[in-house]
Amino acid sequence: LMQIAGFNCVDTRPWKPEISNRIGLYHTFTRSTSKDERKHKDFLVVSGCLSEAAEEFYNLWLDSRDHIKCEDLLRCEELNWLRSTTHRNHKRVASEGLPWQPP
Repeated sequence: LMQIAGFNCVDTRPWKPEISNRIGLYHTFTRSTSKDERKHKDFLVVSGCLSEAAEEFYNLWLDSRDHIKCEDLLRCEELNWLRSTTHRNHKRVASEGLPWQPP
């Protein structure tokens, strides 16, 4: 995206994790494949966005929207980076934020 728009800059700031909007515990019952027993399952749910990174991506889009197509935006490296960084941040918050270890 930055190459298409004619920008040539590298972000050298260190990455810092951000606290997500919501962190919660979800409990459910599931049935086995033979449907003769139910099992307890707990899921840790982390949701929200990286506000600073999302704002930077939005500003990048505003600066380059006259030069790129929507298809290029959806396939750009910066959007994939934002997705993977958000997932990595959620996993890190979930693993470091638990005061207990699930069984």
